[in-house]
Amino acid sequence: MTSNATPIIEFKGVNKWYASNGYHVLRDVNLQFAKGEKVVICGPSGSGKSTLIRCINALEEYQEGTLTVDGTVLGDDLKGIDQVRREVGMVFQQFNLFPHLTVMENLILSPTWVAKMPRKEAIDKAMVQLERVRIAEHANKYPLQLSGGQQQRVALARALAPAPKVLLLDEPLSALDLKLRKEMQIELKRLQLETGITFIFVTHDQEEALTMSDRIGVMSAGKLQQVGSPKEIYNHPVNRFVASFIGESNFLPATREGDRYRLDCGALIAAPTAKADRVTLTVRPEQVRLAAMGEADAIPATIINLVYFGTDTHCHLSLSDGTEVVARLQSPATGDAGLGLGQAVALRFVPEAIQVLED
Repeated sequence: MTSNATPIIEFKGVNKWYASNGYHVLRDVNLQFAKGEKVVICGPSGSGKSTLIRCINALEEYQEGTLTVDGTVLGDDLKGIDQVRREVGMVFQQFNLFPHLTVMENLILSPTWVAKMPRKEAIDKAMVQLERVRIAEHANKYPLQLSGGQQQRVALARALAPAPKVLLLDEPLSALDLKLRKEMQIELKRLQLETGITFIFVTHDQEEALTMSDRIGVMSAGKLQQVGSPKEIYNHPVNRFVASFIGESNFLPATREGDRYRLDCGALIAAPTAKADRVTLTVRPEQVRLAAMGEADAIPATIINLVYFGTDTHCHLSLSDGTEVVARLQSPATGDAGLGLGQAVALRFVPEAIQVLED
């Protein structure tokens, strides 16, 4: 978010330990969310991403630091917690629909019982949300009569019904098949644009993180490793973990020689200057090019595997020191790239795409 924007949510030095085993699940988290922003928190299982967003609506408590939600500092004040929960909706990985209630009854249960809203008003507001998620015709059906994608839409409508300022989505698409997941990604982006609600989306899916966000926070072992736009995270990872978790990367051990770097295979290449003498260079597979043998600055390699993905062919190459490099090549119309296992080739890296990692 921009430095002069007022955050709707702010973590300042937040730490959390599990009381049962003392595990340090959140480590010095500092993070802001702007109004109307789409932020994805991603990381492997156990990284703390779900715990982080569950702190926002006080489903989890933290022990150190401050967490402010729309001007309310979350702590032991029950009134403050109640206020925040009215403003923060949540969609879980499991849809958590009541199977004995119809779609409409699932949506109006909380407004009528908790908020004491008149039934007719609750139904009218629920129907608006069902129309918004394009499932109004199923209002009188039971959850088990719906597909997984339809149940997910109901869960979304239920979370949107109270008109929250923030919507937390904890891996909401992980139970869906690939086709449905992609459809729901488009649907979620449409809903966010339509409502202007701050979306905070948790996933371990790297492609989902890149496509669903204005910003990405990458977590590992309870710590935010990097926060930035999808392009910043992908093109300028700050460490090896981020480079390997978001997208695919090649890692090349190298030693600095002046303003260039000597790879362990002996090749000398240009890359951004680093302080350390011994570094790791990283380059994405789509930034590796096959070159003519003997071409200036080309690095000799041997093809050790070819994997056809339809639009792309992944060419796995071995350098003379045994370092493996993957080149992502556009598959020709014939589907035959004219390459074979054991073939001697040469490769080049797009110079501006090489990043230097010192960790």
